This record gives sequence, C-alpha cells and structure tokens, in this order.
Amino acid sequence: MSEVKTMPIMREAIPKDPPNRGRTRYYEHPPSMPMGLFTTEECRRRCQANHGQSPERLAERGGLSVREAACILLGRSWREVRLLPVCDAIKHLRLALGGSE
Repeated sequence: MSEVKTMPIMREAIPKDPPNRGRTRYYEHPPSMPMGLFTTEECRRRCQANHGQSPERLAERGGLSVREAACILLGRSWREVRLLPVCDAIKHLRLALGGSE
C-alpha cells in the first residue's frame, strides 16, 4: 500500500432552487488537502471519533466532504457537520491551506 499524500475533498452540490432547475452545480473548493493537516494527534483523534477510521483510511476510501474536513480541522464532532454552512467550511479549508477568506 502506498503512502497517501493528500486527503480528497468530495464535491458538494449547491441545493437546487427554481432558477437552477435541471443542471447540478457544485461549490468551488479545494479538491484535496495536504495529508499533513489531518495527521496531527488531535486530528487523528477527531477522525477516529467522527468516522472510526484513520485519516489514511478515510483518504483511501474517497476522502471527506467539505464540512466533514472542516469539522475535523476545527476539532468539532460529526454531529456539528449539519450546523456548519458549506460556505463557512470552504473558508476554513482555504484558511488551513494558507489562503485568505
């Protein structure tokens, strides 16, 4: 098994509204994050608590949603995922990458 270097971030669909009938659109966000962000001791504990798996195993299985990744990086429970707006989660991911809001 080769070493996983990035955590895939799954696409997140924008909820359909009347002007967007038919075609699914997706939020723009990083397609992956450096694995090093998820391998700190705290993030490893949060991955285990939230998903019952290591960061490496999560990456092998397809990665995390935008909100799942943000919750892990913020040290939040998976129960809080639905409370975190997607746009805020994307901001947190970009900040974690060293970017700006």
